[in-house]
Amino acid sequence: FGLGDYVVADFDYFGMPFKAWCLVPARDAETGEPMPPAVASAFGGHGPNYAYLCLPDPSKVPLTEAGFIEIRKQQKVGRMATLARRVVEHLGGKVSHRRGLRKFAALYVRYPSRHGWAEMVSQIAGHPEWATWHHHAA
Repeated sequence: FGLGDYVVADFDYFGMPFKAWCLVPARDAETGEPMPPAVASAFGGHGPNYAYLCLPDPSKVPLTEAGFIEIRKQQKVGRMATLARRVVEHLGGKVSHRRGLRKFAALYVRYPSRHGWAEMVSQIAGHPEWATWHHHAA
């Protein structure tokens, strides 16, 4: 693997600020083929989806407008649904109907869109039908 162009995290390394970069598959010098899939295949396995290694992860971005924007830029319903699921769980709910979640998430992947972060949180805080809610949750 080599270093990509996306900073996954900033951290302190013995008192020095340091950046952890995403990884991209290294290529074989002779064939130009990516090496990780070849190694995984040789051992009967498969690697991760390499296309997502240098993209913000919806299961890890901050639950903020900035995190929302990073996921919206990807224009993938499944990834926006992952972010929305995290908001539901953060507000004390649990997604009970995946289809409803995906339909909801589809409203937020278009860029630009009139549907933004504040509206998403507001809609989820209103306890949509596609999720169940604990009565004592915030």
